Amino acid sequence: MEFAEYLRDIPRFHSWDGGVTWNSGGFSPGALKTLHGFLHARLPPRPTLLETGAGNSTVMMLFLSPAKIISIEPDAQLFERIRQFCELNAISYDALESHPEGSQWVLPQLAADNRRFEPLLDFALIDGCHGWPTCLVDLGYAHAMLKPGGYLLIDDTQLHSVKEMARFLTEQPGFCLALDLGKSLVFQKLTAERDFGEWERQPYIVRRTQQYLRSPNRYALLDDSLFARTADIFVRGPLAGLRAPLLWVGRRLPQQLGQRLKKSSWYRRLFEGVHGCRPE
Repeated sequence: MEFAEYLRDIPRFHSWDGGVTWNSGGFSPGALKTLHGFLHARLPPRPTLLETGAGNSTVMMLFLSPAKIISIEPDAQLFERIRQFCELNAISYDALESHPEGSQWVLPQLAADNRRFEPLLDFALIDGCHGWPTCLVDLGYAHAMLKPGGYLLIDDTQLHSVKEMARFLTEQPGFCLALDLGKSLVFQKLTAERDFGEWERQPYIVRRTQQYLRSPNRYALLDDSLFARTADIFVRGPLAGLRAPLLWVGRRLPQQLGQRLKKSSWYRRLFEGVHGCRPE
């Protein structure tokens, strides 16, 4: 089977209702085509690839003629469906190294084995468990094994857990956004470092921490400081000059009065419009 033929009718590997309905997963034929073209042009011959999660991304990567695909997915039956599809369509899956287990158990061992050697990965795709801390674990270990100049894809940026990783990487030195697929982003690693270091070396964490420090209550778990949040809205708009006065007022406003203002209807409407939820 040729890649173009595969894209015309990608297989439905996934069912989340006990087999009643089946779907092709989160990557559309268009996204798979774009990603395949991008990787084919950027990666070296016979690359080493890793993915958390499996499905049509696995088949797409088999068309890159890789030396190895390390695929981590707890559903062993999904790997059987992928192999059956490949056998029926004469797609070689010799390069597929499947790990039917959670990535939080597999990746630490892989990274430990690779620690004394040069990084082994040319490309890593994070699309397994999207909850915290697992997706962050995937990010840390994928980074440790990714070669300088390699590429990292994170999928499902509509989820807060993944969006925070995207925000982090967008500001992180040593990474640059190389391909925007909408819900999937591909970053290129431009550093030889194999860990992200302490928080002082992470601009996104530093910036968010500075926002908390400007808040009247820097220890509040709900980041809903009236004036700090309003100031952050203005700083991106045409009224950026109001930012400093708002912060000045917020630092000096008596706590009881601030709490009364945050209960007002106009503040609640402002908060919901910006953050999509109601303040506590």
